[in-house]
Amino acid sequence: MAIRFLAYALPYLGLLTIFLAFPVFMLFLKILDWQTALVIAALNLSALVFIMIENQNAERSIT
Repeated sequence: MAIRFLAYALPYLGLLTIFLAFPVFMLFLKILDWQTALVIAALNLSALVFIMIENQNAERSIT
């Protein structure tokens, strides 16, 4: 059970790291202010959640 969860969650954890690293990196370079970085991070997280839900629905329709 735990291995199945890890196999499902690890790709998303990698994407989460990439999606959150981009606005934080831009914030540290003083390219973005913190509000804009927060908005970009929220949009990235919402896209990731949408992808997770769609993949879960696709897996359910296959089985």
